[in-house]
Amino acid sequence: MLFYQALWIEAGPTGRLAVGGGVAVAALALAALAWAILRVGLRLPVGWFFGAGSLLMAGLAVVLAGKGIAALQRAGVLPVGPTRGGGSEMRDHPPPCPLPRGERVDEGKRPGYFGWGTMRR
Repeated sequence: MLFYQALWIEAGPTGRLAVGGGVAVAALALAALAWAILRVGLRLPVGWFFGAGSLLMAGLAVVLAGKGIAALQRAGVLPVGPTRGGGSEMRDHPPPCPLPRGERVDEGKRPGYFGWGTMRR
């Protein structure tokens, strides 16, 4: 109920008709679904029904986790940038590694992972 109250307040006077329409359409869809389940409930394959529901909820969990991480990044709690996973996108752009004082990198080359590779000694 708190979600609908926040939605109603954020919609303002101009968006309240859309919020009310959405609630009405959702109630009609729920009533139609309940009628369909009661009508064909004896023939409903329960395993398939719960399997499809589980897949839907797993997908929603991934989406919501991603949105939560994005919100934490926008808030500055988590850093934003490439990860050091070493995937194919990381092979073209290895992570920066500090050079010891006085060391230089050859022209046009960067040090490899963990500082190994093209550093001049």
